[in-house]
Amino acid sequence: MGVRFQLDPAASSTLASVMTSMTARRPQVLVVDDDALTLRMIADAFQLSGYDVVTAHDADLAMQALADQIMTLDLLVTDVLMPGVDGEQLVRKIRRIGGEGDLPIVAISGRVDEPLTARLRAAGADAVLEKALGPDALVRLAAEVVARRRSTPSGETAPPPAEPPRAPVA
Repeated sequence: MGVRFQLDPAASSTLASVMTSMTARRPQVLVVDDDALTLRMIADAFQLSGYDVVTAHDADLAMQALADQIMTLDLLVTDVLMPGVDGEQLVRKIRRIGGEGDLPIVAISGRVDEPLTARLRAAGADAVLEKALGPDALVRLAAEVVARRRSTPSGETAPPPAEPPRAPVA
């Protein structure tokens, strides 16, 4: 048994307009990093790639932005090492809330190793990337995470991302 609505032409036109604007909106990302320069560089790279960007310089502001933007947020990118509540704690907190289970989360750090990656994945991060890859590569890899999340049926865990190339260690 289903429900069927019959709309007059004006209401049908309004509904079509709303549906078009909803599907045509730019994707939105929340970028969290305590380093102002890094935050700006990553935010700029996302903007140049067609995203609307919301920024936060700590986990508390990130939680406020998340609450404000939850219906329109498509991606969260967070630094790992931040004063106070770090990125790992932020990811764990977001996943524990429950309503954000489908939100793709990418954690970024200056140094990524297997134990850190394992901890962040266990906390709920979809990917862990090195900042040294550069803003453009971070955007590209984050977009792949979003696409992978969208193609995974709800309730299933998305497969881990392919290991991105590591930045050279100087």
